[in-house]
Amino acid sequence: WVPTPPAFLPYLLPQWGFVVPFGMSSSSQFRPPGPPSLDSQQYAADYEEVKELGALVGSTRTEEQTEIALFWADGAGTETPPGHWNSIAQIIGAAQGNTLEENARLFALLNIAMADAAICSWDAKYTFHFWRPVTAIAFAEPELNWMSFIVTPPFPDYTSGHSTFSAAAATVLPLFYGTEDLPFTVGSDFLPDVYRSFPTCFDAAEEAAVSRIYGGIHFRSASEDGLQAGTSIGEWTVTHYLLPSYNRGR
Repeated sequence: WVPTPPAFLPYLLPQWGFVVPFGMSSSSQFRPPGPPSLDSQQYAADYEEVKELGALVGSTRTEEQTEIALFWADGAGTETPPGHWNSIAQIIGAAQGNTLEENARLFALLNIAMADAAICSWDAKYTFHFWRPVTAIAFAEPELNWMSFIVTPPFPDYTSGHSTFSAAAATVLPLFYGTEDLPFTVGSDFLPDVYRSFPTCFDAAEEAAVSRIYGGIHFRSASEDGLQAGTSIGEWTVTHYLLPSYNRGR
């Protein structure tokens, strides 16, 4: 990884992977295996995909894919990715008729999982130091003058924080309610007056993950391995913390 255009900012939060986890046994408990090697078919496919879909100029991105990239951007000045999922949890909780006590447990589990998702993702980022698409494409094809549709954040590619946060949240919510059948409609601070609907939480998590490819800032492997790590964190959190003292439903 090296600083990326246009601002070429230094590392953001390089020590975050050393934060003491809230629920995980260590920051590396769910560390993924690492990005694909540069001479692999997987890397070649990831490279071509993000080059085509994630370009600022000349992209093959559809209108809906552009909307998805912006909808989940959750950049500076917005509610951020964890905040977006707290909003989703509020919508679902209201639809489910949660009590105050149920909300206290739900939001504690949700945010323990997402706090650990941040630690896990940043542990991976600063373990593997994998370059961003904008750097990789500039190295391989400098004549393209390629830039990402969404401004690339100042930290390494692997894994995607959005994907890890989203999968952790999307795992906690159905485990809390005991069902995947949790449809919802939610808006976006980054894209006001636009709402998107999802039949399940994981459908939303997968869309959030792929949005980073459409934005040109992550390779698919970073998103997919982030989803897997986040799922493991969500499962670990719900099965190890804030367990009901006796069986009374949620």
